[in-house]
Amino acid sequence: MMTPRLKLLRELLASDGVIFVSIDDNEQYRLRALMDEVFGEKNYLNTFCWVNNLKGRQISGAGAAKTYESILVFAKNIEEVGLFEILIEKAKALMPSTYKGFDYEIQNDVDGAFVVKNELYNTNSAFNEKTRPTLVFTIHYNFKTKEVKFSDTDQKIDFAGFVKIMPKKNNDGVHRYHAWRWSKDKIIKDISDLQFLKTDSGAKIFTKVREHSSTSLKDLITDISTNKGSADIENLFEGKVFDYPKPVDLIKILVSRTSGDDIVLDSFAGSGTTAQAVLDLNEEDGGKRKFILVEMEGYANKLTAERIRRVIKRDKSKVGFTYYTLGPAIDADALLSGKLPKYSEFAKYVYYLATGKNHPDEKKIKEQDGFVGAAGNESVWLLYKQDMEALKTLAITLDWAQNAHKKEKGRKIVYAPACYLDDETLDQYNIKFVSIPYNLFEKQQ
Repeated sequence: MMTPRLKLLRELLASDGVIFVSIDDNEQYRLRALMDEVFGEKNYLNTFCWVNNLKGRQISGAGAAKTYESILVFAKNIEEVGLFEILIEKAKALMPSTYKGFDYEIQNDVDGAFVVKNELYNTNSAFNEKTRPTLVFTIHYNFKTKEVKFSDTDQKIDFAGFVKIMPKKNNDGVHRYHAWRWSKDKIIKDISDLQFLKTDSGAKIFTKVREHSSTSLKDLITDISTNKGSADIENLFEGKVFDYPKPVDLIKILVSRTSGDDIVLDSFAGSGTTAQAVLDLNEEDGGKRKFILVEMEGYANKLTAERIRRVIKRDKSKVGFTYYTLGPAIDADALLSGKLPKYSEFAKYVYYLATGKNHPDEKKIKEQDGFVGAAGNESVWLLYKQDMEALKTLAITLDWAQNAHKKEKGRKIVYAPACYLDDETLDQYNIKFVSIPYNLFEKQQ
């Protein structure tokens, strides 16, 4: 059941899209194996640990009390997904236990505002003269001319007017120095993003951070309990209306990397938390994100959609949404069995085949012209008669192609029993020929 759903969701993702799946420990390893298969192991991004009940709950009657749920994250194409970042103020407000500090002094230089966070050396002792030999060297800096020079650590050399800055000593008991985080070329190229401070023993080098309003999102989500989700929905409805709804803040954190007019899809919408999170984010940052919610249970309108209505009304927002219900499924086997189908029935079927959507307005179907309907920059056509002998003579001809092209210049997807034009002519008139299912010719009237 899950495999075809995950494959469909993968197809729906944008090339830089990601999928989040909340799961408990009982099924996590199975889901991870399944998603490795569908999305590819290389596209695994993270497993978020959402601490949703710090008090703990005993589920099995043995072992430690459970305090968290896992959220698996996969990309459609990891090469197109950058770092997950979050605004520092938002992170501190939502997860104060995890995001502490960030009280940096904002400074300015000719290139604009910046903050100073870390020294230039790599704090990991594993990066040293043995493992990163090209990143271990002595830096010489002239505070007056802002000029920089380099020498090997073993060279006993000084330059007039320059302060000598040795790499930090390594205390792992094996190696001499920590490596720098920047190469010589990068130091020369981006020296304006370094801050040199004099000390009694020489100088220290710090990196300037220009984009200081955000930070990397950690894979630990704290301070947002399951109870918060219940409170979110109870603020909109009277009393309890849904068991264990996800908190709005949780979803806001997960989709905070979206921007502009990105689309957020929730294929198991439940109480509609995702829609509220998207609406809230748009209110906060002026974004125009859109949401698509899918819910098959009977409460879809009275709860899921109603929650969205109430959020919009609460915020006095000018946005809206469209609520759809599933119509009867198109049964191709039933349509193509028995007697030949009516033109309108077959037209709606080929429109669905061509676009993946139900026909929006049956009144626009023009049997005489063979026009079925428009879909964006394309149009769908059908050459068909509910008569076996007539059906055998129908085909795309040059006259038909010319007449159709006068009416619709865009790409035309034409379903027909046959085509008398070569590929070059079809391209000339922007036509894609699709053969009508062969089994129609086996029918008996």
